[in-house]
Amino acid sequence: MTAPSHHIPHLQLADLVTAATVAAVAGNRYALDLMPRLIRIADRLPDGQVGGAGLTVWPQDKLMDLYWHLYGERVFVHHGTAYQLGPFPAASGLTPSVRPFLAADGLSQRRVTPTTRSGTLTTHPARQPRSGNWTL
Repeated sequence: MTAPSHHIPHLQLADLVTAATVAAVAGNRYALDLMPRLIRIADRLPDGQVGGAGLTVWPQDKLMDLYWHLYGERVFVHHGTAYQLGPFPAASGLTPSVRPFLAADGLSQRRVTPTTRSGTLTTHPARQPRSGNWTL
């Protein structure tokens, strides 16, 4: 089907959801406020993960850590291999050219690092995963 979206309400809705999702990935603070709602309507894989279904980034091998920054997801499975997302001790040997968003979301000046506070990880305060706060 080809038609301008202003003629078809369903395409208008799809355009709205896509625009808000892209803005959130880009770090727009107003779109980030919509993340809990966008996550609720996002498509999911059978294991409940949004990454790779409700939002797919490409190339996945370099950008998969955005699923952690956006959704708080800790693991991404690609072609049968599970990858731990976000900062973790064994990741210290990975270079930014391999996984550029491993320790930082690319938007804030703060790097994300593991904290000792009850074994949690803390990241950019403006980002909110499913839980409603961004301390995982």
